[in-house]
Amino acid sequence: MSRRLAGLPVERAFARFGEPALYLPSGGGPGTPVRVLVGSDADEPIAYGQGRPLGRISALRVKAGELTPGRGGVFELFGERYVVAGDPRLADRYRLVWLCKVDVA
Repeated sequence: MSRRLAGLPVERAFARFGEPALYLPSGGGPGTPVRVLVGSDADEPIAYGQGRPLGRISALRVKAGELTPGRGGVFELFGERYVVAGDPRLADRYRLVWLCKVDVA
């Protein structure tokens, strides 16, 4: 499957299920309006003392063509601010969607 063809369902998912948000980069500057998919990442080990329990991580997904998010950036949506907690990663085979783990500010 080509990257262009793979992008069609991504575009439709963001158009239908995406929520409007504003992204503010960590170094300041103007905000960028984007649409994000809200959800949780898969279960992931969380560092806690000597153990590594599994837990759900809050995550936002944003199209790579709209934005390149960074650690410390802030998404504003639903009247709340969500800080990008780690380095975002491209979450799919065709590198079309950024996965951003977030914490409520």
